[in-house]
Amino acid sequence: LLTGIVPQFAQILTDLGSELPLLTRFLIAVSNFLRAATLPLLLLLLVLFFAYRWYYGTPQGRRVVDRIKLRLPVFGSLNRKTAVARFSRTLALLLSSGVNVVESLDIAKGTAGNAVVEDILNGAKLRIQQGDPLNLSLAQHPFVFPPMVSSMVAIGEETGALDTMLSKIADFYEREVDEAVASLTAAIEPLMIIFLGVIVGMIVAGMFLPLFKIIGTLSAQ
Repeated sequence: LLTGIVPQFAQILTDLGSELPLLTRFLIAVSNFLRAATLPLLLLLLVLFFAYRWYYGTPQGRRVVDRIKLRLPVFGSLNRKTAVARFSRTLALLLSSGVNVVESLDIAKGTAGNAVVEDILNGAKLRIQQGDPLNLSLAQHPFVFPPMVSSMVAIGEETGALDTMLSKIADFYEREVDEAVASLTAAIEPLMIIFLGVIVGMIVAGMFLPLFKIIGTLSAQ
C-alpha cells in the first residue's frame, strides 16, 4: 500500500494543487522513504542476519543469546518451560531404558535447546560424579528449575522412581507450554487484526479525505 497505492494518490493530489493535511504529508514522506531505502534496508537486514548467525555460532555468543531468551518478557517463561519439559522427558526415557544417570544427563542436556540450561546440567553431572544427588544441583537454579521440579526430583531419587517423577514433570510442563502457546495465539490474532486495521484506516483516511475535499470544493464552484 505505502509503496504502490500511496505514490499514485500522492501524484493525483499534487497535480490538483490542493494543500495536503498533515496525515497525508506524513504518509507520502513514509512512502518516499520506503521506496528510496528498500534496497539499503534489505542489505542491512541481510548483514544483521548473517552477523547474528555468526555470533550465535560462537560458544560465548550462544550463551549470551540463550540467556536473553530465558529472560524475555512473556516468551522467557515459555522458553524456560519448554527447556525443562524437553530435558525431563528425555532424561525419563533414558533412565527407564536402563541408562545410568551420568550418561543420561550427558545426552539429555542437549535436548534442552539452551546453552545456559546445558551449562547447569553439566554442573549437575559433575556433582553427581562427586556423589551429590541431582535435586541439589537443580535447586541452586530456581529461575530455570522451580522448587517444584527439584522437590519432585528429590522424591524420585529417594524412592527410586526418578524416571516416573521426571515423566510427571514433563507432562506438567508440556501442558503448561501448550496452554501458554494457545493463550499467546489467542491474544496475538486480535492485536494483529487491530494493528492492520489501524494502518489501513490511516492510509485510506490520509489519501481519500483530501480527494473528497477537493471534489467537494470543485462541485461547489
